[in-house]
Amino acid sequence: MLEKERKLVQKYNNIKVEDGGTAIASVGNDGTTNSKVDLSGTATTPGSTVEYNGKGYALFSKDNGEIDLSYGTFNFKRRSYWIFNRCRD
Repeated sequence: MLEKERKLVQKYNNIKVEDGGTAIASVGNDGTTNSKVDLSGTATTPGSTVEYNGKGYALFSKDNGEIDLSYGTFNFKRRSYWIFNRCRD
């Protein structure tokens, strides 16, 4: 039996990427397997900090991939891109 979800929990980290292709990527499998990277925090405890300085996608998700940076900090510089295709409350 195949798992239908992959989850990586990396809360309360400082992630800094210089000249990389992407800082955080969450990619499912052709829409059949979900992927989630959890970098979130709470209203009283800040989430992770992601700093990206590159020419690619700072945050990238595809095929049911999800990145949760709720209550976190996100800084991007230079010619980086960030795209949100779905937002949740």
